[in-house]
Amino acid sequence: VGHPPPSTKIIEGKDSYSRADLFTTRVHRCDRRGVCGNIENGAESIVVSRQDEALREEDGLQWLKYTSSRRQGGGGFATSYKKYQPIRVFRSSYLNNMYAPPPRP
Repeated sequence: VGHPPPSTKIIEGKDSYSRADLFTTRVHRCDRRGVCGNIENGAESIVVSRQDEALREEDGLQWLKYTSSRRQGGGGFATSYKKYQPIRVFRSSYLNNMYAPPPRP
């Protein structure tokens, strides 16, 4: 699978970007789903916009506990995990998390 080519408009760790920015620049090619990918090839990227403590979702920067159904892309997530494929992670500035980027002005 691999990641889409790097975008010159999206600089990791540099700024806050909208989901539309991520979609338009093709770094996260799903405009609504949190997981971009499929069960055959795996997931290439994930947008973490919320975490549910009841589902034991957590973010430790180097690791992530994330819940998703197969319909929402969870099958691709599982395939990447099994194949040891990297998944690009984008965190929402609305996420109540110490690793989330600051909100856009």
